[in-house]
Amino acid sequence: MTRAAILCASVAAFVALPSFRVAHAKADANVVIVKMIDKSATEFVFEPAKVLVKPGDIVRFVMTSVNVHNIEFRTMPVGVDLGASKTSGYMTAAGQTFDLVIDKKFVNGEYGFLCTPHQTLGMKGLLVVSGQ
Repeated sequence: MTRAAILCASVAAFVALPSFRVAHAKADANVVIVKMIDKSATEFVFEPAKVLVKPGDIVRFVMTSVNVHNIEFRTMPVGVDLGASKTSGYMTAAGQTFDLVIDKKFVNGEYGFLCTPHQTLGMKGLLVVSGQ
């Protein structure tokens, strides 16, 4: 197999993935939906942009378009290490999801997130964790 064929097969397999998951959630967890929306060619948003959650909740980021989006946490309370939860993979198809479990890594506080490719176009949000 040529390098190009391997690359094409890898990209096709990635695009076919329906969702990304981080950690394990409780079966009765509250699911908060955040849509990734392309309002125009120059306006991309998370809706809602401010998300209020408590420990045990799941934030489900949902793709609504075909433009490439991801979620990357850039600001967080001092001393917090989100590990693999800090950045999602890139999503490329409408309907793909990224589930973020608000587990013990998420202490009470504010977490600023953005879409890396579209941060300069305003695709930013704030996750507020309270209730521990």
